Amino acid sequence: MARRVWASGGARMIVAFLLILGIAFIVVGIRGKASEAGAILADDFTGRPSFVSWIAAVVIVGVVTSYGPFKRVGTAFYGLLLIVLFLSNQGFFAKLTEQLAE
Repeated sequence: MARRVWASGGARMIVAFLLILGIAFIVVGIRGKASEAGAILADDFTGRPSFVSWIAAVVIVGVVTSYGPFKRVGTAFYGLLLIVLFLSNQGFFAKLTEQLAE
């Protein structure tokens, strides 16, 4: 029986990411806030503090994780990055519930 290439772990991650992105675009479109969403997204990459430092951190941890002996250490750093990302922005969960309530 032939192996399904599209069902590999990486392909599933890409599909999940694209589904989440598509749902976000649909919600923004239904709410009619495309210009606001575009301005917020642009500010995330060009404003102060920039989101680029987080992307660089994820890329660096990804490179470290790809090297065999550091796989466990890299996985621990991914967890640490997620914890810091959620807790650093002055109440991520409060802002999330505020946005969902609108």
